[in-house]
Amino acid sequence: MRSATSSSAATGGSRCSTTAAARTPVATAPATRCSSAPPPKHGLPADGEWVFPAANSLEGGAAAMDDVLAGGFGATAVLTYNDLIAIGAMRRARDRGMRVPEDCAFVGCDGLTLSRLVDPPLTTLTVDKELLGRAAVRQVAAQMTGAGPGETVIVPRLVVRASS
Repeated sequence: MRSATSSSAATGGSRCSTTAAARTPVATAPATRCSSAPPPKHGLPADGEWVFPAANSLEGGAAAMDDVLAGGFGATAVLTYNDLIAIGAMRRARDRGMRVPEDCAFVGCDGLTLSRLVDPPLTTLTVDKELLGRAAVRQVAAQMTGAGPGETVIVPRLVVRASS
């Protein structure tokens, strides 16, 4: 999410919102942990009130965007924990007359093929799934030998498209 918030800040995004899993307490949601650290680096305030629950669906993204818009703080960027929610949120914003990315930019996270096919194409964070699988196998093998899991860091790649 650091690269996504960097991209958003570089293109003028100053009021970022993010989504968290609907059944995950907001304070512990992965999206919250990913996105609350980067904003201060770019002068963007980190505020838990900008995290909105979203069900894992197009409809969940649309409902979360309704909440973002009802919040009245004028979000200029929305970062979501997956592409499906970002697409739902982006569609709802456009249905409400917002221009993407001029009024509000959108960034998803998982690199679905669908993200290239929507209008405008969705900016997304993607992870090399083969690398992720190999890391998982190494972790399991280490645990089976009693070596402990260790730490593996896999850095996502930001794929910038027209939504941001």
